[in-house]
Amino acid sequence: HNFLKQKLQTIMLSSLPKLPVPELGRTLKKFLNTVHPLLTPEEYSHTCEVTEEFLKKDGPYLQRLLLQRAASRDNWLSEWWLEVAYLQFRGPLPVYSTPVSLRKKEHFKSVSDLLDLASNYLHGTGLFFERIRRGTLSQDRVGDTPLCMRQYKSLPGTYRIPGVAVDSLRHSPDSNHILVIHRGLFFSLNFLS
Repeated sequence: HNFLKQKLQTIMLSSLPKLPVPELGRTLKKFLNTVHPLLTPEEYSHTCEVTEEFLKKDGPYLQRLLLQRAASRDNWLSEWWLEVAYLQFRGPLPVYSTPVSLRKKEHFKSVSDLLDLASNYLHGTGLFFERIRRGTLSQDRVGDTPLCMRQYKSLPGTYRIPGVAVDSLRHSPDSNHILVIHRGLFFSLNFLS
């Protein structure tokens, strides 16, 4: 899996700029614009005062800390994002945090129709996972802008361990199975070769 790691490392970082730290004044202005419609005039006035005080007192120090962090990492935000948006979050991730494949509600004529859809979905997922493992994915882009592909290498073989305050992730790079849960029963099926 070293080849895969090197290939994805090249794809994900070779042509990407570092994530910039937003300028503090602009960030606070966006914050005020965002909360303005949610607050009463009195609450908004108070929020403006507190924000201005933050900009003059604690804000510059915290901004310097962020800039120092950014200088020492490829992405100053990703570790925090993983922990707060995923591993500490107790709501349904597919709804709030994780992009998922959604389909319109379907009424299957038979169990066979449902199994056909499930097997086609798994087949496509298996092909995609094999491309990840072989390092043959093409660069993701939005227009001409390349996107970071760091998380792809964690898709096959990564699972979440529940914790009290924060969950943890484990990665088994040689994992070749999927877990099927049906009516409270768990089935481990060989999936990838």
